[in-house]
Amino acid sequence: MQNLKICLASDFNNGRHLYNGLCWEAVQAIASTGDSTIISLADRARGRLWKIRSGVERRLTGLPRLSVDEISITDRFDCFVYVGMNPENLLMLKALKGWQECAPRSAVFLFESWSSKAHQDRQYLKLLDDFDHVFLFNAAGVQTIQKYTSTPCSFLPAAADCLKATPYPAPENRSIDIYGMGRGLEPVHEQLVDMTRTGELFYLWDHQPGPVANGYEAARLRTHHVIRHSRFFISFGFAAAAKSSSASVEDALPTRLFEGAAGGAVQIGSAPKVAEFQQLFDWPDALIEMPLDPLDVRSFYHELQKDQTRINRASTQAAMHALRRHDWVYRWAEMLKTLGLSETPGVMARRSRLSELAAIAEADLKIPTVGRKAPVRTGRKRSLAPRSLVTSGKRHLAFTPLVQKLCLKLMVLTIWSHHMIMLQT
Repeated sequence: MQNLKICLASDFNNGRHLYNGLCWEAVQAIASTGDSTIISLADRARGRLWKIRSGVERRLTGLPRLSVDEISITDRFDCFVYVGMNPENLLMLKALKGWQECAPRSAVFLFESWSSKAHQDRQYLKLLDDFDHVFLFNAAGVQTIQKYTSTPCSFLPAAADCLKATPYPAPENRSIDIYGMGRGLEPVHEQLVDMTRTGELFYLWDHQPGPVANGYEAARLRTHHVIRHSRFFISFGFAAAAKSSSASVEDALPTRLFEGAAGGAVQIGSAPKVAEFQQLFDWPDALIEMPLDPLDVRSFYHELQKDQTRINRASTQAAMHALRRHDWVYRWAEMLKTLGLSETPGVMARRSRLSELAAIAEADLKIPTVGRKAPVRTGRKRSLAPRSLVTSGKRHLAFTPLVQKLCLKLMVLTIWSHHMIMLQT
């Protein structure tokens, strides 16, 4: 087992959109396992004349004019990996001089690769021919994309930085009832807002995508922090969201499934109708289906509240399985294996830490969950029901009504005894 020198290139700074944080996180997690160099590529703002010339060039060649400043790679590496959001950004590699020669092996991972857009993206997909292997997050697009490149293509799931996302080793209180981010169903959102208005729950939503203001590290920290403190996390498949807006899209795994599981939130919504969901999220209550016809979020939510044992178990199981199966190190290990490279000491060390945290979560699953209740909210009057907490593997039980009565009697007896002593003196 030896260390590897890796060159990681990515388009995560292209526009600095929130969704590009997925590329940033993947690159950072992989880089943490060894000797890695990160290169970020991004388009430059251009003037009107340049854009006109770029349009002409697109019509003539099928590709727009390159708008990325050139970067030269002079070092030698064991492997070159490009992590990109979509096929269009593969064009940026033309500005990266020497990437084909800097390493004997190369691979690319694309988050988005839609079959319906493959012909439209055919000129970009030809650029995949320069790699040794192509990994695609969209399993349904593998066969179609393969028609446009000579490089072998295969499905590789997304993941999360579970070391940063997990609630373990010391789970904190989940003070947010439901969290929804990005794509969603407007009717569901409207009913949850109404329930928030009446004080039935604490619903936090973030549906406005935009540029990253304070950098990707802060943006990803916020996402993981909020999910880790949420009891439920909304996750609707692409098809369900498209159906609500009369649009037509391919169904696929949303990346939020991995984010929600990593944070230990109980995911509610609709599962994507794809085989890989059943393979990757095959534990009980990995996602609890929300009935959409008829849609009654209030009844659905309050019915779930009746079985806190189920909810607590679903939360712990999600975090445990994510730690064992859905960290980026497992995807990186698959890339290395496919390229004929061995796992590095850094990969093994990260696997070991993930295994330690998963063992703590598994120990929590063996602790009886009787008595663990969520905050009870009715109207604008709010009260907290007795609950138990699990922290660092230790169980702290809330006072039962019987114990409360005994404590009250003891307090009264103590006050009476003190009063009698004062009278005697």
